[in-house]
Amino acid sequence: MTSMKVSLQNKALAEQYKIKYSHAFRVGLGILLAERGVQEYDGNLNFMRKMGRISAVLSQKCQELDEINQKIAEKQVK
Repeated sequence: MTSMKVSLQNKALAEQYKIKYSHAFRVGLGILLAERGVQEYDGNLNFMRKMGRISAVLSQKCQELDEINQKIAEKQVK
C-alpha cells in the first residue's frame, strides 16, 4: 500500500468527475513513462507530440534554408 496527499481542489474534482485515485495514478504513471520513452507506454498521444515538435523544427530549418538560398541568389545576380 502506498499513500499520498491530495489537495482539496483535486479531491473535489476527483469526486465531481467520479475518478478513482488508483485509476488516476495508473494513467498518470503511464503518461510519465511514455514521456520518458518506455517503449510499451509510448502510444499515439506521445507519438503525435513528437511529430508536432519535429514538424516545428523542420519548418524552422526550411525557412532558414530559404533565407540562405535567397542570399546566394542575390550574390549571383551582382
